[in-house]
Amino acid sequence: MGKNNRPRRAAKRSAARERRSPLRPGGPAADSGSRTDTRFRGGTANPFTRVEDSPSVGRLRREQAERCLQRLLLARGSAKGLAHLVEQELISLQSQDLRKLDELVTVRLQYIVAQLWERGWQPLDLLHVVHNAGPRLAPIIAAVITTQVKALHALSRAPQDWLNQLQVVADEARELAAGNDQQAGWLLVVAMCKSGLGLVQAWVEIITRSRVDLRSTGTGADSAAPI
Repeated sequence: MGKNNRPRRAAKRSAARERRSPLRPGGPAADSGSRTDTRFRGGTANPFTRVEDSPSVGRLRREQAERCLQRLLLARGSAKGLAHLVEQELISLQSQDLRKLDELVTVRLQYIVAQLWERGWQPLDLLHVVHNAGPRLAPIIAAVITTQVKALHALSRAPQDWLNQLQVVADEARELAAGNDQQAGWLLVVAMCKSGLGLVQAWVEIITRSRVDLRSTGTGADSAAPI
């Protein structure tokens, strides 16, 4: 009698498993209003379902710009080779990505200039070193100094000697420090292009001047003033 009931019990167990399965036709997983299952057949995790929040578009763009800037500043080679590398890096970037890249390199330069002030540098010291490294870049660094001083409201606190030097620097900067974008702030690459350089040439200059030796001025600084 027990042997005759075995097939019947096996059929009942099979039916019960089908009722419990979320993947059976017409079951909960097939209902349009039910919760989406986070596992595939075989128990593997669904790769399109993540517990953590997805990064924002702005964050992804910033990270992309940071990686691009790092590759550019670490690049070495001839002017022709660097121009080719810059073209390859920038060709796939949209206008907002180029601006983000410009913002990052501008902040980097402003930070280094601020560090130089803390180490005892004066405005004409920096202007002199950059002028010796590349005369056409002197108005650019002068614009950086002038714009930074205005942003920090340092004129009201600076000694008279500094004020006199800043006047000379402002004359050197000319219109490049007047604010190439009053709404979004001063940007290095935009200013360099405004001075007559092409976009690729501006970035080649930034790369090649990113480690200007500042020790020759006798200030004791051992850092670089990229431009």
